Amino acid sequence: MDGTGSIDLLDVKINPEINSILRNASGYLSAYHMNKEHWISIILDGTVEWKQIINLLKESYSLTN
Repeated sequence: MDGTGSIDLLDVKINPEINSILRNASGYLSAYHMNKEHWISIILDGTVEWKQIINLLKESYSLTN
């Protein structure tokens, strides 16, 4: 990313197979300071639909609980 501004992100833990797919999709980044295989950052700028974010949050909760 270019620039010096800030963006809102949400880090979620996900299945490594899904991570390899999402990492290349728009609206996702490798999770900063997290295990890149199991965690991904979602950019909260409207690119990723809220339904998808909720589903990823539910998965993340089940993987960490």
